[in-house]
Amino acid sequence: MAVLMMTQLPIGRSDIEALSASMNVRNDPPPGLIIHTAYEEGGAVKVVDVWESEDAFREFAGGRLAQALQRFAADRGLQLPEGGPDYTFQQAFDVVQGGR
Repeated sequence: MAVLMMTQLPIGRSDIEALSASMNVRNDPPPGLIIHTAYEEGGAVKVVDVWESEDAFREFAGGRLAQALQRFAADRGLQLPEGGPDYTFQQAFDVVQGGR
C-alpha cells in the first residue's frame, strides 16, 4: 500500500533543489517513488512524498539520500542531526497519477 512520507529540513528552496539535482532524481527517480513535492514554510523546507511502500523509501534514504545529504552538509559546513532527519509516514489511499 502507498505511503506518505513527510519530513522537515532546516534548509531553503535553493538548497533542496541543489540536493535533488545532485541525486539526478528528475532523470533517474528512485525505485518506489510515486511523487516528490517540497515547499517552504517558516524558514524550512517541508517534503511530502508518495512512495509505493515505507520499505522503498527507507532503502533510498539509507543509501542514495544519506550519501547525498552527507556530501551536501560537508560542502556547506552543516551539522546533520544524529541518525538523519525525522521521517513521518501515513498510509495513503485513493492515489491517482495524472497524465504527463
